[in-house]
Amino acid sequence: MLGARRDTTTGRSVAEDGRSKAAERRSMRIELAVEQVEHQPFSDRLRVHGTITDAPIDLGAHHTHLISIGDKLDVYDMEMWTLDDRALLKSTIAVASSGRIIVVVVEADEITTHLLSMSGWKELDHKTLRGGGKRAANADSVLSGFIHSAASALIQTLTPDSDLHLLGPGSSKQALDLELSSLGHRGKRVLVPTNSGGRSALHEFLSGSTGNQAITEHVLAKATTLMDESLRRIATNGAVVYGMKAIQQAAEEGAIETLLIDAEHLRSGTDTSELSDLVRATGGEIVQCPSHHDASEELLGLGGCIALLRWRIDP
Repeated sequence: MLGARRDTTTGRSVAEDGRSKAAERRSMRIELAVEQVEHQPFSDRLRVHGTITDAPIDLGAHHTHLISIGDKLDVYDMEMWTLDDRALLKSTIAVASSGRIIVVVVEADEITTHLLSMSGWKELDHKTLRGGGKRAANADSVLSGFIHSAASALIQTLTPDSDLHLLGPGSSKQALDLELSSLGHRGKRVLVPTNSGGRSALHEFLSGSTGNQAITEHVLAKATTLMDESLRRIATNGAVVYGMKAIQQAAEEGAIETLLIDAEHLRSGTDTSELSDLVRATGGEIVQCPSHHDASEELLGLGGCIALLRWRIDP
């Protein structure tokens, strides 16, 4: 990958005022033996820390490289990646190649725009109708101005590959849809009725209860649906287990149909990776729930993983 290091050989001369010159940063190709990777939710940068194994200078030194969207890099020794790592990479590529999913929750006095990513929902814009517009004498003009403002801002957010979904419990989403048309937006728009607004509408959308088929294959939608099904089975004493001891017993009996596990928890130790291999060997499916999401928070509250079974067992 292309990085930069300070060349200490350029900082040894002394300037006219008697102070040493600062070392210059040189662009160069750097090869790292990666030791640690850090990614914060919704950040467009990945911090990769490791030891320099090939570069014009500073061999053996520690180096941290920031990788941004669009940067080019070569990855070696991929045969060392586990099946879980490869599966997660494959699903991430699939999500990235399917285009941006933009979801707008439309209520009478509030419109919020979200981007669905592997890390969950990222709020892009939030508009609220303030000042009692519904009670004013010119309420209709206030509302139409509010819709026009939201539609204009939304068009600036959209890209040619954006898949736009308008959610909401009432008719306000239809008004926004008409305004988008009048402003010249010709992209695909899907109107999705929900029972509620706000974050509850986003959960409805991901859980599949809205009947929207376009979202069902997204990894977050799948994780949300499985989490809801797991909680339903827990409430009815159904075919589900959680806790490492109970899940391990179910895996040894070949009873696990689907193992839902937090992606970071899966990589926390050898026990979880061996459990994953055992479930896969007995024909079970591994679904990695992206961290820092509502479903993952519920999952971590149950120990980081939960198993939906082919038959009910008594742990």
